[in-house]
Amino acid sequence: MPLIRIQTNTPIPSGTGFNESITCASSEWLGKPKRYIMVQLLPEMRMTMAGQPDPCAFIEVISIALSRSQIKTVSSELTKLISRELSIKSDRIYIEFKNGEAENWCWDGVTFG
Repeated sequence: MPLIRIQTNTPIPSGTGFNESITCASSEWLGKPKRYIMVQLLPEMRMTMAGQPDPCAFIEVISIALSRSQIKTVSSELTKLISRELSIKSDRIYIEFKNGEAENWCWDGVTFG
């Protein structure tokens, strides 16, 4: 783990380039191997922000042992990346961070804790 779930009312570029850029950047920011990072994309959703249908995004970042410094880094850098790649103004992006408990996350049939 971590899981990066991106919900947006905009289209997401086809191909793996966008996914790969999110995966590589998240691996660096969070200090986690790329092999554990999952990116879930939910494009072209019916969404509004401040009652307006202009481009917007809601992103969930769930990871084991998130630190305050990681959250600050990811907040800034992920906002910049999403804003640049999807042409969404930074003030129309929400990010929610959740600390996952290692014993509640399983990969390859075994929990992390």
